[in-house]
Amino acid sequence: AIPQSARVRLYPVVERYQWIWIWMGDPALADPNLIEDFHWMDDPAWRARGERLDLKGNYLLIVENLLDLTHLQFVHPTTLGTQAIAGNPIKTERSDKSVRVTRWMLDHTAPPFFQKAGGIGPEERVDRWQVIDYTPPAFVRLDVGCARTGTGAPQGNRSQGISMRNLNAITPETETTT
Repeated sequence: AIPQSARVRLYPVVERYQWIWIWMGDPALADPNLIEDFHWMDDPAWRARGERLDLKGNYLLIVENLLDLTHLQFVHPTTLGTQAIAGNPIKTERSDKSVRVTRWMLDHTAPPFFQKAGGIGPEERVDRWQVIDYTPPAFVRLDVGCARTGTGAPQGNRSQGISMRNLNAITPETETTT
């Protein structure tokens, strides 16, 4: 006879986007359609690199940091930051399941990282975007990049520049670690 306390609890599991998704709640409520869209992880046209990053801080601080990229010009001035960031307004859209924050910086020079990665000259003018999608409690997708000014990026044509996705599945470990 197997003692009741020696039994292993089973959880619904789905493998998708090179990750294992475990439903820790009521198994009857497990729905694979609720899995966050990280399809870029499986797309051969996108280079993907995953890593685990341990942080000493509550997960909400990380969510807040990723939702407000205004800090780039102060914290990352030699890579992603430029003076154009803080001077441009953001648009915030809320749905019943998510929040989207969008900022466009039109007709500015590209930050150093985009210059190097996209072959953009230091004096060339670009239209730059930051689109952040947050799905509570802890999924944050960033769509950032820039394209040469006047090539149609604000209208949807990003072919004349560089585009990057940053996918974050933030997992709280304790109240003070993530």
